[in-house]
Amino acid sequence: MGRDRGLSGDEKREAFANECADVLAHLLLLARSQGVDLPAAVEAKWLRCGTAPTTDTGFARQPH
Repeated sequence: MGRDRGLSGDEKREAFANECADVLAHLLLLARSQGVDLPAAVEAKWLRCGTAPTTDTGFARQPH
C-alpha cells in the first residue's frame, strides 16, 4: 500500500482486500496443519472477560 503504482483508490482497496484474504487463508491453513483450534483460541484470547470485537473501532482489547 506504500506505493501508488498508478492505481485508483478503489483498485488499491481491492488489492489490499485480496492481500488480506491471502494472509487469512495462509493463517487458517497453518493453524489447521498444526492442530490449532482457532475458535477456541479466539474465545480464550479475545472473548474471555466480556472482551469482544467491535465494529466501529476494530478490536477492543482488554489487558490480560
